[in-house]
Amino acid sequence: MIFGNGDDMDDRKYQCPCCGCLTLSVPKAWGICPVCFWEDEGGIYDGGVPREDVMSVPNHMTLARARENFVKFGACDERMIPNVRKPLKPEITDTYIALIGSPTGSYVIKTCRGAENKPAEQLSDEEIRCM
Repeated sequence: MIFGNGDDMDDRKYQCPCCGCLTLSVPKAWGICPVCFWEDEGGIYDGGVPREDVMSVPNHMTLARARENFVKFGACDERMIPNVRKPLKPEITDTYIALIGSPTGSYVIKTCRGAENKPAEQLSDEEIRCM
């Protein structure tokens, strides 16, 4: 089979079921999210919807536990912290903001001096990098 030069490839990203960022090239295909390090396998899905209460074999935990860990540690598992990165601006979704943002839906920027609470679409690249 001959493949093209990649120009015709689908650049669409799919949402990670753990952190909610648009980081997965193909859903349910064992991809690892660089933001939370969740391995997206198909076993937790029921009719295309990820179930929070089903044990994920490669992740060794439920999605609910992984989300709790992500909020607490910034990774699906504390041991995965060295492997994760902050999301890029185009990867941020409302789901991500709901997990780590303030109750008002504004993104709370704690480590940027002089930065104020802003909706995700108003964040600069620098503000995202220093979260």
